[in-house]
Amino acid sequence: MFSVRCWSRLYFVLGLVVAWVGLLSRQGLAAGPELDAKSIAFVKKYCVQCHGAEMPKAGLSLHTVQNAAGVLKGRKRWESVLEMIESGTMPPEKSPRPTAAEQAAFIGQVRAIFFHADTT
Repeated sequence: MFSVRCWSRLYFVLGLVVAWVGLLSRQGLAAGPELDAKSIAFVKKYCVQCHGAEMPKAGLSLHTVQNAAGVLKGRKRWESVLEMIESGTMPPEKSPRPTAAEQAAFIGQVRAIFFHADTT
């Protein structure tokens, strides 16, 4: 039979394994949704012409977004961007406008990033 000392070691090792598996699963969850190439292309195609590096309109520069971390870092700005896109205010009528599918995909991706950040 096992001694008390042996059981203690076994429980200690099992505890370490459980903690390690928990840590790995949390790291996997922390990665969350990422800004895909289509969303980055959306910003470049419909936003950066006016909101780029040189003299961005309304002081809003969007050309540097490359990933979910960038979206989360400027969350208030991106929430405002989503409101403008959803309302049809942006892009302006005289500029190229996204299709409904392009718009829905972009908005869905950014909202998924926000949702993941809020729930993990």
